[in-house]
Amino acid sequence: MTPDALKNLVYAAPFRAFTIHTEDGRSVPVPHPDFISISPTGRAAVVHTDGEKFEIIQVSQIAEATIEKGSKA
Repeated sequence: MTPDALKNLVYAAPFRAFTIHTEDGRSVPVPHPDFISISPTGRAAVVHTDGEKFEIIQVSQIAEATIEKGSKA
């Protein structure tokens, strides 16, 4: 995935929850735009998960993102 494609998902209006699927098989849900931060270079993203946990994802390693049906932030 390109940084611009990820930004389009994050900044969409209205926002729709989505799940990031990485090339190594991880699936990371993004239920709200407050849960994700993209680095200034666009190369990495931090997604906050349960509690105080988070995932650091290389944007180039995102295989696809699936939008959750009927979701709105």
